[in-house]
Amino acid sequence: MDPFSLDATGDDVRLSLTSVLDIRVSDDMKNAFLEAVTLGKKVVIDASAVERISTPCIQVLLSAVKTMDEKGLEFSLFSPTEVFVDAFNDLGLFPVLMKWKVEN
Repeated sequence: MDPFSLDATGDDVRLSLTSVLDIRVSDDMKNAFLEAVTLGKKVVIDASAVERISTPCIQVLLSAVKTMDEKGLEFSLFSPTEVFVDAFNDLGLFPVLMKWKVEN
């Protein structure tokens, strides 16, 4: 069962992240991003439920954002939790995160 939900409506697709993002879900996360990108719409990454995130999932996110940039797809980050932001900061990636469009 895929733990990530995609909701494609109108001009965008919302990818809701699960509360625990660790190596066990990184492949499912990658596949969800690939599916979202194939729709060719703006991708809204809903990070409002994230309670734990590991480095492999941050790597998947970074790769997905790079792919969206290369394909000219717009994306935004919706309501990232403090845990989400802190994980980027802990890895020295806070400046990268600050370049992303954030919606609340």
